[in-house]
Amino acid sequence: GKGKWGTVTLQQKAYRSGDTAVNTRETMESDSGFFAKNISFDGKNAVVTGASRGIGRSIALELAQQGCNLLINYNSNREAASEVQQQIQAMGRQAEIVQADVGNLADHQKLIQAATERLGSIEILINNAGINLEESSEESWGKALKMNLHGPYLGIQTVIPSMKKSG
Repeated sequence: GKGKWGTVTLQQKAYRSGDTAVNTRETMESDSGFFAKNISFDGKNAVVTGASRGIGRSIALELAQQGCNLLINYNSNREAASEVQQQIQAMGRQAEIVQADVGNLADHQKLIQAATERLGSIEILINNAGINLEESSEESWGKALKMNLHGPYLGIQTVIPSMKKSG
């Protein structure tokens, strides 16, 4: 039959870790995700690309809730970025906004420079910004590749020296 975990009900399989038996289904049901782990984000500085809307906004707000200071990147909607900034500042965290097209190397450099100048260091980079193909043309395909593939590559390459400095 159709069960909670897909078209076939997950079998009750247990495995032993030391003296503790763990039930697979119970483990999956009780897992609250990454933020349930004992990791401290308090005082860490994060850059989130595409943080003015959607998933990026949610990630930025959750990181702030967990204690991070943030650099909020947006491409075209400054008003939405300002709203996210205000919400984060209301949590008592530092929040800065920077406009940058993360598919462009010079903009990535500007973004990382602003983050290090305003926040002091960068411990976390979330390459969230991306675009959907709205039409099936060579031009839209090129824009999507630039933003969705080249953008994260540029982000990682640009932030590595800063992350190495901060340890």
